Amino acid sequence: MSHLIQYEPVAEGPPVTYASWYDEPVLLRFSTAHNHAVQTETRCTIISESETSVHIHIGQRGQNISKKLILAVEETEDTAESRRPQ
Repeated sequence: MSHLIQYEPVAEGPPVTYASWYDEPVLLRFSTAHNHAVQTETRCTIISESETSVHIHIGQRGQNISKKLILAVEETEDTAESRRPQ
């Protein structure tokens, strides 16, 4: 198991760096804890964050990703569609 993934919920707090992405489908790009040259990406939904982690959902599963490892948050076609005015 990678050290960047934890399964405890993130405590609610003041950080809102990723707030504009909350509850939106995104593509999250991040590096691994052991080798920052190795990158991966996942389609997920950002739910909340703490000072050090971002809490995401992949399907029905929740995980925490260290903010130090996040390289980018990108829109997907689903993100753009969900942000369109109804």
